[in-house]
Amino acid sequence: MPAPLVAVLSAQGIDTAFPIQVDTLPDTLNGRDVLGRGKTGSGKTLAFSIPMVARLGGKLAGGKRRPGRCAWPCWERPAMKLNVVTANAA
Repeated sequence: MPAPLVAVLSAQGIDTAFPIQVDTLPDTLNGRDVLGRGKTGSGKTLAFSIPMVARLGGKLAGGKRRPGRCAWPCWERPAMKLNVVTANAA
């Protein structure tokens, strides 16, 4: 794992991997697809998000791509409309 990511996790008290993380991280950090399942609290979220964060923060994050677009307007308008409908219904 990238050292900066290890430092952030350690600062939050996360310094020991769960079994699902031990089993999946070597493959996912190397760009391979994996499938895993486990009970709530088994460490799945970190097992599958750590490789994504590592890629986004690494050399693959750069390049000449268009910057991403914010999805905020997509969900804001329906929320505002729902508020208006709810207020008018009362």
